[in-house]
Amino acid sequence: MRSFLLASSLVVAVIALSVDKDLGGAQSKHLDAPAAPAAAAAPVQPSIGKIHVRYQGGHEKADDSDDKKKDEDSDKAETVTADGVATQKITNKGAAGVLTEGGSKPIAVIMLASILIGALVFAMSQTSRPHVANNTIMAADNVVAIFLAVLYFSAFSDVLEATTDPGHHIPLLFAHIAIVLFAAAFMAWKLRARSASIAGFCGAGAHFCGFMGGHFGHVLQEHHFTMSPAYCAAGTFALLLIVLLFLAGLYMLKTKVFNFTPGRESEDETVNTFLDRWDDVENDFSSMTLALYFVIVVRFAIVGDKYPEDGGDIDPGAEPDHGKGHRNLMLAWSMACLFGGGVLVHMLAPRLATATYVPKRAIGIFTGFVTQSWVFAFLLWGKMTFYEEPSWSVEPLFARIVFAGMCSIFAIVCVLLATSGDHVFGFRSLLVTSASFLVGIGWEETFEGALDALFDGMDNAHYLKAATAVGICFVVLPIQINFCKPLSMAAEEKEGA
Repeated sequence: MRSFLLASSLVVAVIALSVDKDLGGAQSKHLDAPAAPAAAAAPVQPSIGKIHVRYQGGHEKADDSDDKKKDEDSDKAETVTADGVATQKITNKGAAGVLTEGGSKPIAVIMLASILIGALVFAMSQTSRPHVANNTIMAADNVVAIFLAVLYFSAFSDVLEATTDPGHHIPLLFAHIAIVLFAAAFMAWKLRARSASIAGFCGAGAHFCGFMGGHFGHVLQEHHFTMSPAYCAAGTFALLLIVLLFLAGLYMLKTKVFNFTPGRESEDETVNTFLDRWDDVENDFSSMTLALYFVIVVRFAIVGDKYPEDGGDIDPGAEPDHGKGHRNLMLAWSMACLFGGGVLVHMLAPRLATATYVPKRAIGIFTGFVTQSWVFAFLLWGKMTFYEEPSWSVEPLFARIVFAGMCSIFAIVCVLLATSGDHVFGFRSLLVTSASFLVGIGWEETFEGALDALFDGMDNAHYLKAATAVGICFVVLPIQINFCKPLSMAAEEKEGA
């Protein structure tokens, strides 16, 4: 165990050394030889680099309007960084424009992270240390499902925003959730006799439905509950009523259409299998919908200035609406949810064996809410610290790679700490689930940024992104269900999960 923790520390150190910025706000220094600035050069804005324009969804564009006099055929291009230092950088020109050597930095870091983190994960999945291999396999299976769910959710969100009027978003999203939830319930019912298939379907479906609910809650919040932090918090109760409405509809489906009563042991074992697996889908949908909504309420209350519209996206290098104190409070809230909520979850776990159906469902939803609340708060802290902090926002894709790598290291530590299979809903299980969310969402954000850069400037880029997301899901999801899920189910059985 000590060797694993030492290796994890070394990876963190290597990634930290590869970052040539500091979080205090200083801009990164170029390693290229500086060129003397022209005597009559116009003054440089101190807050944002010359060649950067607004970052939209994961890429930055070269601003051709700033310097029309430079030689288009030259092998060197002069740039001005955010601190006003003129530098000479070797460039490669192509159809897409001017690319600097700085573009190799994200590639170098992601390759470094992939090699080192991949080696650690492989070793953890093969070790004979008790519970480590099983926890690693379960976490890896969840990472794949979460990555695909977030990818689909992001692509659907882009298409919705690009093709429909904002006033129609809420009814469309409501209808989308209803159709997918009830269709998924029918599909799970058809698969109830095939244990591996229903486990894989419900495992992936839980995350898909959860992020759909979270998207709906966020849109509801943006449209109706942005006047003040208190009013935004009050919207939680409106969202809770909507979640309960969906749960009531699903309960009626099970009793009136499937003809069984939830909470009662059935003589047909396939019905019990369906109920166990489908309850997890409903729990994930409910907890994630509320957790994604509430974390924005907390951010709104901490910053206290105005509601973070458009997800808080800002111009590269521009000052965000939050400071170091706000970011520290968000991190503190994340840790409070982790440890405070984890203690409550661990205390409630032994009661699951004797709890009736409704209390058991309530504990399951509360467990998911606690897990996802601390993870989403931590991810939001990362967005505020890396994506929006001026010294990082000028290189958005690089910032996402670094933060995703840090999430991966933190997730490895979580899995190593979860070395006991006691209590399915206990604190140790919370750590494994948290690791999955951190890695899956962190790397999906990075991948989404790369897709936005890839499709930048193309007609109907949102459709291309959606087609890519659907294509990846069609290829990866069957592999995950047929090959990864059986390994994960075996690990769960060994751990008593």
